[in-house]
Amino acid sequence: MASAVGLALAKHGRRVLIVSTDPAHSLGHLWEQRIGNAVTYLHKDLLAGLELDPEHAAQRHFADVASTVRSMMPEHLHGEVERYFRHAIDSPGA
Repeated sequence: MASAVGLALAKHGRRVLIVSTDPAHSLGHLWEQRIGNAVTYLHKDLLAGLELDPEHAAQRHFADVASTVRSMMPEHLHGEVERYFRHAIDSPGA
């Protein structure tokens, strides 16, 4: 549905970015091309697609947050920060 609406808008001159978080990469299958984790143009320069890997994005986010928290904690607690964030990524809603 998003692709259909996006294409219709692009055909009317609107710039559209379709973002999928589906691990099956159905957006790429629909457009019959590899899209992946970088913006890929699908129709002229107006319609683009992006397939985010939710697990990779969460890991990157938690690593960034853990780094920030670690920088605020005494060195002897760095291991605890790492342990906490290693488990937090599996929490519902993470």
